Amino acid sequence: MIMKNLQAGMNKANSSLAIKEITIFLVTSNEETTSNAYKSLLAQDCNFKIVEIKNIFPMSKAFQRMADICTTKYFIQVDADMILNTDAISYLYNEIRKTPFWIYRFSGSLYEEGFGKGGAVKCWKKSVFKLLKFKDVRTVDRNFQNRASLLLLGIKHSQKILGIHKPRHSYFSNYLKTKSDIEKWKFLKRKYSKYAK
Repeated sequence: MIMKNLQAGMNKANSSLAIKEITIFLVTSNEETTSNAYKSLLAQDCNFKIVEIKNIFPMSKAFQRMADICTTKYFIQVDADMILNTDAISYLYNEIRKTPFWIYRFSGSLYEEGFGKGGAVKCWKKSVFKLLKFKDVRTVDRNFQNRASLLLLGIKHSQKILGIHKPRHSYFSNYLKTKSDIEKWKFLKRKYSKYAK
């Protein structure tokens, strides 16, 4: 496991907004798109701290690592296959601050090339992790969401496109994404014909 502390926006103009209440976690396992994801973070219209979560498996452990080491009120999970628009971080930050206490996560849509809307970039309230932790299950986010709903906690999702999702960035990643999707659909008891021909 390698974790890097990286300061985003060091070369930004003094007029850039510095957001001290938020940490951005870049979750990576050496995907070809990692450098592009990182560059999109450096190009944001605000400054913030970036922490890299690298080569931590399974997914639940990587996600829980974010919650465990976060020292700010909010954090955003950015996967290495997400290339964010320049206003994505400030938008998520401003929107989650408006939510009532029972909303623990605010997310924005991503555009998946060749698919349409697919995936989401998620901004979490650190406080929810006093009550819940991620579990090592097939659908980590859904499992967390289901358990949070038992505590009458919820999420809010924006249809605004905040960037591009590139889960199929190589032949091998195309295979892995397709395999993972089929396994997920089977687990969720969804008909394959709903998603693919």
